Amino acid sequence: MTNLPAVRQVTNNELHTMTLYDNYMKGQTEEVYQEIYALGQDAFLPANLNEIEKVLTETFHRVAYNLEIIYTELKAIDYAFKKDCAFNFEKPFHPPLPGTGLLLEKLDKAVEPYGFVPLSLKYFSTGRF
Repeated sequence: MTNLPAVRQVTNNELHTMTLYDNYMKGQTEEVYQEIYALGQDAFLPANLNEIEKVLTETFHRVAYNLEIIYTELKAIDYAFKKDCAFNFEKPFHPPLPGTGLLLEKLDKAVEPYGFVPLSLKYFSTGRF
């Protein structure tokens, strides 16, 4: 008979101290996204924003990682990417341009009376991951 180590009970207090980021890193991505969505505008409160920014940083780090893999594999099989690109958005894998952060700051100020620039746009557009 195999002796298995005792399983430690997790207390209710420990469950409530788990952060969104902790849960995200444990694979509970859908649940974390639902919790963030449920916060609505409260997601932008200082008490919540730091944790949400950690989740977004990890999310877009994963996006960048996966895009790099896809791009590398497509190049390896000589995928026919467009060669004469007139615009940056036509390039298959293009890092953010210098000054993008300043443009997003201006956009932030312009839309402030109406709402917020999505954090995901900021992260993806500035390479902040």
